[in-house]
Amino acid sequence: MNKENSDSVMAQLEEDRSSMAGNLALALDPRKAKYIDGSEIEIALELPDDLDIQNVILDHDGTISTLREGWEIVMHAVMMEFICGSKLSELSTNEYHRISKKCEKFIDDTTGIQTIVQMQGLREIVIEEGFITETEIKSAVDYKAIYLDRLMVSVNDRIKRFEKGERQICDFTIQGAPELLDTLHEKGLTLFLASGTDEDNVVIEANALGYGDAFNGGIRGSKGNEIGDAKKIVIDRIIEEGDCVGSNLMVIGDGPVEIIEGRKVGALCIGVASDEIRRHGINYSKRTRLIKAGAHIIIPDFSQLPLLMKTIFGK
Repeated sequence: MNKENSDSVMAQLEEDRSSMAGNLALALDPRKAKYIDGSEIEIALELPDDLDIQNVILDHDGTISTLREGWEIVMHAVMMEFICGSKLSELSTNEYHRISKKCEKFIDDTTGIQTIVQMQGLREIVIEEGFITETEIKSAVDYKAIYLDRLMVSVNDRIKRFEKGERQICDFTIQGAPELLDTLHEKGLTLFLASGTDEDNVVIEANALGYGDAFNGGIRGSKGNEIGDAKKIVIDRIIEEGDCVGSNLMVIGDGPVEIIEGRKVGALCIGVASDEIRRHGINYSKRTRLIKAGAHIIIPDFSQLPLLMKTIFGK
């Protein structure tokens, strides 16, 4: 993919986020939040009054699973290494700080975007900064392979610990997420799992934690190195193939992409402002992004599941 294509993808995401911006004052000021009495369930927008929910699209990482918690740290390290090359250890404190902040902003801005596109962006930064020679610059595909190899070291270790019984399901899921899947399944709803992660890996990880079968509508993820906004593509495909329209669709996720795409078709959108380290409690940075994206409801986790279900389904 060339730079023009990369820029167009990023520009489209920014355009989508801007066009669907929710209440900015509310997003930036948690003091303005309105909660259901005695709960952590925040009503950010009035809920649609014609809901007949039959289909639910759920994001995976950060919404259900925390197997990949810490991916930002891995990506930051990879970016710093390939941007600076052998000069990394020689940078002044100010220069190191500048590049580190640049990487942090890039990661924050591209969260939810296809990994191959992030790696194309990394390649552009490598060229822009000019610390390494042209012959040392790798392709986006190469950068992606290296990043995923390093990330999967921790993911595979966590899966092995779970399989050995050294860790429990609650150690690698947002609080109440397995119970949410059971509850939605018992209601007879069609559940879809949507992720920007490579599809094969999403299937492996969902099955490893024991809830892959809950997604009777299917598990969808990124297809190899096909260029595009993976999560957007996946969600759009689910909406089209599953005949998901506004009044029958609910979208649940911790990223702006799924909220934006859900709002475009009139879905009820639940933003999960999750703390992936503690696996419960609110992440205010996520809250800000989710309200800007247009989420109707903001929750930190699924610990108040009965009240959340009553709020949505009315019984």
